[in-house]
Amino acid sequence: MPTIIDKPVTVNLSPAGDPAAFILDRFEHTIIGQPQAIFTRTRWWEQGSAPKRIDTELWRVAAVKAGLAAGGVE
Repeated sequence: MPTIIDKPVTVNLSPAGDPAAFILDRFEHTIIGQPQAIFTRTRWWEQGSAPKRIDTELWRVAAVKAGLAAGGVE
């Protein structure tokens, strides 16, 4: 079952610039398969000032905790 992580994490990038691994709750998770970039739109009209960014880039990935053979985190 996928897990949605809705908080910032430390991400290690591949030489091509794609996410390769991330740290979540002190544990490293290795990304398996191809990461997919997705974007969410900021509800800028509800903010009191002009936003610096309208879109936020997020990544959908399959990952395994370091030392585990199978599993997934989205």
